[in-house]
Amino acid sequence: MRQKKNSLFFTIVFFFLSISSYAQDIIELVPDKDFYNVTSYSAYLIDTKGEIELENLTEPEVESRFIQNTKHTINFGFTTNTYWFKLKMKYVGRSDPVNLEIPWPHIDYLDLYIIGKQQILAYRSGRLIPYNERIVKHKNFVFEIPFSTEEFNVYIKVRSDETLIFPILIHDTVEFHQKDRKEEFILGIYYGIVLVMFFYNLFIYLSLRDKNYLIYLFYVIALGLYQLSINGIIFQYWPDYPIWNKLFLPISQMFLQFCLLLLFKNVLNINSKDKLDNALVNLLLSLLVLFTLAIAFLEYSFFIQPLNALGILYMLSSVSLTSKRVLQGNRTALFFLLTWITFFLGGIILTLRNFGILPPNFLTTYSLQIGSTIEMVLLSIALADRINTMKNELAFLNARLEEKVIERTMELTGVLKELQKKNASIESELELASDVQKCIMPATEIILPGIELAAYYQFYTQVGGDYYDVFPLSNGAYGILIADVSGHGIPAALLTTMAKISFMNSLSKTSSPVEVFREVDANIAGIITTQNYLTAFLLVIHPDGRMFYSSAGHRPPIIFKKRTDTFEELRTEGLFLGILQKEGDFFREKEMQLYAGDRILLYTDGIIDACNSTEDRWGEENLIHAYLQVKDKTVYETRDYILKEWREFMGTTKIIDDSSLIILEYKGIEEGR
Repeated sequence: MRQKKNSLFFTIVFFFLSISSYAQDIIELVPDKDFYNVTSYSAYLIDTKGEIELENLTEPEVESRFIQNTKHTINFGFTTNTYWFKLKMKYVGRSDPVNLEIPWPHIDYLDLYIIGKQQILAYRSGRLIPYNERIVKHKNFVFEIPFSTEEFNVYIKVRSDETLIFPILIHDTVEFHQKDRKEEFILGIYYGIVLVMFFYNLFIYLSLRDKNYLIYLFYVIALGLYQLSINGIIFQYWPDYPIWNKLFLPISQMFLQFCLLLLFKNVLNINSKDKLDNALVNLLLSLLVLFTLAIAFLEYSFFIQPLNALGILYMLSSVSLTSKRVLQGNRTALFFLLTWITFFLGGIILTLRNFGILPPNFLTTYSLQIGSTIEMVLLSIALADRINTMKNELAFLNARLEEKVIERTMELTGVLKELQKKNASIESELELASDVQKCIMPATEIILPGIELAAYYQFYTQVGGDYYDVFPLSNGAYGILIADVSGHGIPAALLTTMAKISFMNSLSKTSSPVEVFREVDANIAGIITTQNYLTAFLLVIHPDGRMFYSSAGHRPPIIFKKRTDTFEELRTEGLFLGILQKEGDFFREKEMQLYAGDRILLYTDGIIDACNSTEDRWGEENLIHAYLQVKDKTVYETRDYILKEWREFMGTTKIIDDSSLIILEYKGIEEGR
């Protein structure tokens, strides 16, 4: 504030300004009136270049540009011009000073001059002036008009690139403080409701963890900050950073719109299924983010008009999309529609009051707070209604689900009974097939002339693909065969049966293992159309101890030689049987002389591939080790010991393949008779 007294300069200025304002009505400040709206008593001048100063007002050309105001509210919309207002006042019958109030906190610069005969007072204020420099620390611009016995003029210089819409009010000091306390009380109740709604919905969010309640919490924060900003209350919280007074209003406005739009999008399920609506909402959200970022780089006057245009688009789009969903029968959308209507109605009532169309009263003065309170409550109800709707839908779906479960259970019970019947039939057939397969398998203990044999087999299922056999030949020799069909179950068992017949036919014609394999391979390859195949090992032992053997891709047996106390594998080259139709010699045959006491151990994969609970494999080493522990025992005792060790190794683990084992001992022609 600048104040100068008893100056010839100010006397001259007052004289000329008094002459220039003779046409104006004088505002008489009387003791029995404590409130004045003096807007219609004012005259205003538009300074488009911002060059006019106080001393220029005495110039006739400048003075002639003043226009008498006839309305109860100043309204110049969005403008960057400088405006001068002048009032002529006089204290009549009272000595108590009055307060002049400009109840619009969003004016960038506001200078007030009180010019009398004896003095000139100058006050500097505005939202871009530090809050601490205000004469009266108030959310609005308030100035004390000191008592004077003479007439005096009041000049107000206003410059802003924000909407200029405000009245010029004069209050008795007592009346002003009473009004202020009443307003603080009402705003305190309002912000208390904001806090209650925040913590109430925070509790619900912590209970439900529904993201829509989290968005709602941000919406309540944004609404509170927006109201603090638009009321000018928040300016006192950063008194030395006035630039925030200007920027915080659009930032809080866009934050509020963003939260409300995001809540609207989530609660009403606007997604990619509604391509047009979803694109519109996403566009608005993107523009709000873009405008928020633009504040840091663009001049305020450059983006404030487009921002307000975006606000209109935002409101129209919101009402349109909400109405569409209300017509579609979405009950939650009805709460949103009422929210928009309430908020817009509050803004319209406040605007009409500011224009003097509606009288100032509790409803018109606090319509924005009343509207936003109803909005908060309606949105909270909308969220609760959405949850109730979801619960009802879930209950309905659960009831339908229970009905469907009962129906499906009855159907499945019927199907299960049919399956049980079919399964019983299949089990019966499998048992029959198992009995048949066991019948075609030779005994597990066989004594032949010159040969003693102990065998074992266990199928993975009721029937299997492992097969062994003993064939008496015409020249007094014996053929001992072990075979393994790929796969398990019935397909493998059928192939085993075919193989037995084929081997039987071939061995009735020749005692050569190679010739037998060639004929069996040709027979099986011409019949099998599946991916199954057969591995086999055939040895033919003659009475004089000569042994001829051949392999068709089978694991090599192990011969334990009595005389030298050594063992070795019986290896020959050979391909699987039945895997493909082929031409050429794919099998090899070898000859070996057996002596009394020599033993041969034949087995299939299931024996050595067996695993324990830690998935360790038994392997050839354990098989040979178990045999060597009882090599001097009979073949039957040896077999039983090997099987005992094998089972102990597996423990409770089941076999993973058909398993077969043969131990034969050549006794010699003399002993065998």
